[in-house]
Amino acid sequence: MRANLLNLSGRYQEALDEFTSLLKINPGNAFFHYGKAIALEKLGNYRLAKTEIENACQLDPTNELFKAARERINSESSS
Repeated sequence: MRANLLNLSGRYQEALDEFTSLLKINPGNAFFHYGKAIALEKLGNYRLAKTEIENACQLDPTNELFKAARERINSESSS
């Protein structure tokens, strides 16, 4: 998926734009919320990243990747 590749290549603003568009089409996709959270985190917007990772965790509460990201984002935002 293009949005994930953008995140992996460090093109976080472009990834954020892609994930935002994808979420307009499919707001119930936990992985889109996760990807958007990662892009926001990398851009330093921890407040919105926390919202997105919480959305991902609510949609898929057993996903360990989401839980680890939530812990990291919460930790970074409180520093």
